[in-house]
Amino acid sequence: MHRREACQRWRAKNREKTRRYAKVYADAHRARHREVARNWHANNKDRAKENKRLYLLRNPGASHTQYLAYVSRNPGRHLKKYGMSFSEFEQKCNDQGNVCSICLEKKKLVVDHNHTSGKFRGLLCGTCNSGIGLLRDSFSTLIRAADYIRRSSYVQN
Repeated sequence: MHRREACQRWRAKNREKTRRYAKVYADAHRARHREVARNWHANNKDRAKENKRLYLLRNPGASHTQYLAYVSRNPGRHLKKYGMSFSEFEQKCNDQGNVCSICLEKKKLVVDHNHTSGKFRGLLCGTCNSGIGLLRDSFSTLIRAADYIRRSSYVQN
């Protein structure tokens, strides 16, 4: 019997002991593993992007879960683009009562920014932020959309 097979048999018989050891090891080396992962991603951005694309193709239901897990491990990672720290973002959320500036609903807020200048505009819920983006940040298009909704709601009633 080869050593590898013997180890596999021992692990199969001692699953609980193996799990405990793995947990202790992971806890003791977590910071180092994160550092190695960050360095790899920094040095292999194209490969990391391709790996993520392939993962999402193989696991179509995992995309949202994966995104939430990534965001929870890296709060405020995207805020640097707008010159804002995570604590400033939380303060702005609290200042507006965690309510979207457009629909006035209490939802998870995201950063809205001007796509031309890249400047921070405010905090909106994801739905309202997507709506503005889909209307290409055009004030005139937004007004025409509002007029359309107003006209069509009178027709249906």
